[in-house]
Amino acid sequence: MLQSPKQFLKRVLGMIGYHMGLHEIASEIERLHETVRKIQYQTIVAPDGLPLPPAEFDFLVSARRDLDAFQFLELGRDHAAEIVSTLSRNGIEIDELEAILEFGCGCGRITRAFHFLKKAKVYGTDYNRRLIDWCRQCLPFAEFETNELSPPLAYRDAQFDFIYAYSVFTHLTESLQHRWLAELSRVLKPGGHLFLTAMGAAFAQEHLPPQAKEQFAAGQLVIMDPELAGENACCAFHPYLYVKETLAKRFELQEFQPGAVVDRSRNFIGQDRYFLRKPD
Repeated sequence: MLQSPKQFLKRVLGMIGYHMGLHEIASEIERLHETVRKIQYQTIVAPDGLPLPPAEFDFLVSARRDLDAFQFLELGRDHAAEIVSTLSRNGIEIDELEAILEFGCGCGRITRAFHFLKKAKVYGTDYNRRLIDWCRQCLPFAEFETNELSPPLAYRDAQFDFIYAYSVFTHLTESLQHRWLAELSRVLKPGGHLFLTAMGAAFAQEHLPPQAKEQFAAGQLVIMDPELAGENACCAFHPYLYVKETLAKRFELQEFQPGAVVDRSRNFIGQDRYFLRKPD
């Protein structure tokens, strides 16, 4: 049972009255915090029957405080539907795949939309251990792992039929992007597919200063605040030709969908979408 702050303080003071040592008190406080954390993780259930993530986790993933939990989930469902339709246009039914990986899964905003799959096994990985801990507790239909900011992943060679990375390469330095794309290629089966998004021309036009816009227009990758790689504050802007001819040159480009401004007043801009195939 959750305690009120007054009850909690009374209990701690009682411990002190019983001459408990500081170590015992600290351990008890940590145990109570862990209990509260687990309850918070599983208190509110969304219409899909799965728990909602805490608001702070929403922000870590979206970097927006103007989204309520259900808007956050709606975006995840929209992204998942986009992935499914992209696969379908290319003759692939998602539930006919054997293994699917979300690289940079966060708190499962997109992953949770695939809980209906019967055959395909769903995996997720992220370098934020708190988010992965939540996913493990609250999204039991999938398997989750942690990774570091740099490769490798905890998976064997050619394990996955399909990998998607939604707004992940948007927050990495150039060297990390190349290393991670090589690593995703390693764990992807020959003939497998990779779906990734990038902040393209629509984002560059809205957010880059004049000199950076010139670099972008010249086909150069532009990265703002590279020292914050892995965080939302680090922003990478990808020209189409840079992705096609440099970043993803080891892949075959199957489909490209450019992003566009959806709602300028709310800063809603669609990212560019790339559907890539690993050669046999």
